[in-house]
Amino acid sequence: MMVIHNQLSHAYDRLKLLVPTENGSHLTIASVQQIRERDSTWQTMAKNVCQSLEYFLHDNMGSFSHMSILALLSGCYSCFGNAPGDWSREMGWISDSLQKIKKRLGLPAGNLLGG
Repeated sequence: MMVIHNQLSHAYDRLKLLVPTENGSHLTIASVQQIRERDSTWQTMAKNVCQSLEYFLHDNMGSFSHMSILALLSGCYSCFGNAPGDWSREMGWISDSLQKIKKRLGLPAGNLLGG
């Protein structure tokens, strides 16, 4: 859902000036702002995933939870990386977290997905 909302946000950004309103004019700044507020859902989802990291890293969760959070954090990283604005702080934190998790799992430290 996070990735879908992120992509919808991009689509709205591209379409906002192309879609005429009922009176034949283009979307107003106010209506575009309403769309942006509604589509900040992906940001909330991504931040919630990041905030749940400690839960997934409990020792009693096993390596499956570590692998699961790798995929989720990689999705968050991608969403922040493709979003307008400065998300460097979030991306840096995710990158560091991914490297720590990969080290715990004995995976190569290469790119985010370990390939």
